[in-house]
Amino acid sequence: VEVEIPAGKYAKFSLHGDIHQAPAAAWDEIQSIPLPRAYTVDFEEYLTCDDDMQGDIDIYIALTE
Repeated sequence: VEVEIPAGKYAKFSLHGDIHQAPAAAWDEIQSIPLPRAYTVDFEEYLTCDDDMQGDIDIYIALTE
């Protein structure tokens, strides 16, 4: 699926761990950070994943300009 992500400012959070559990834990932490969020487009980018379901993931949070 091809998705167009609008240009803008994003906070980037990089993590490594279980691709099913790590993002949920990261989102819990991100929600507690006082960011100037735009609440437009937030997304996750899954970069790698091995046979044990361990991977590298970037989470992007849209920020106000």
